[in-house]
Amino acid sequence: MNTTNLSQEHKQIPMNILLPLILLLLVSPIVSFSQDIDFSIKNKKGEIVSAIIVVEDNDESTQLFEQNTNGKFSLKLQSSVENYGVFVKANGYYTKYSYYTKNQLTTQNPISIVLAELPASIETGLKTIAKRKEAKDKNIPQFPDFLEANSVQYSMYFPSGKFTVDSESLEILNKIIDLMDNYQAVKCEVIGYASSEGSEQKNLSLSKKRSKEVVEFLVKEGIQRHRFRSFGVGEVGAMPAKEREMVRKKDRRVEIIFFK
Repeated sequence: MNTTNLSQEHKQIPMNILLPLILLLLVSPIVSFSQDIDFSIKNKKGEIVSAIIVVEDNDESTQLFEQNTNGKFSLKLQSSVENYGVFVKANGYYTKYSYYTKNQLTTQNPISIVLAELPASIETGLKTIAKRKEAKDKNIPQFPDFLEANSVQYSMYFPSGKFTVDSESLEILNKIIDLMDNYQAVKCEVIGYASSEGSEQKNLSLSKKRSKEVVEFLVKEGIQRHRFRSFGVGEVGAMPAKEREMVRKKDRRVEIIFFK
């Protein structure tokens, strides 16, 4: 064997070392970015609740997917997403929107989201505000006892293709203003929706305009802007376009959720 061949052989990496290195490079990204996070949706009794789930890239405000679940679902982490928003809607329960960093999801896996049941009447609670105000109760808490954080909601409806606040919404808006004036720790999530008519992109834009319009109205009435979070979710849970107008019009709405 000449010296040239001997030198070339010494420069080569043995296959028993090279092959594992190649496999490690190929597998490592998959292990890092394809982890499944398991979610369960429950009520306060610990019972599984069927719900509509929407997951968003919270930094880009873009929807990643929507799923109608039996109360359990899995989220596959994406390499490009650092912060996730998980929106949960179930009949008979308050809507809930939770925020998670990628690190929170991996360290807390599996994730349990607990929903609160809707009360028989929110009006009963709102009337107690007026009674306490009249009595000049100096011990009124910053967050009212009858509101559960991340829970209580109102719904306002809009004509097809419209996003401006009309006179029919004023009664609800005035109640929200009264509540937020009296309880300075109360904040709002304002969530816009749209029906399934037209393109998804157009409806997503319309839902965002609806939520923004409600916030602007409340700010003009003197409520501080920092007390609001607003976003639109487009056609989430919307009825098919072929449904009758009486059914579809309920999808063109804004929901109000109070939180601390």
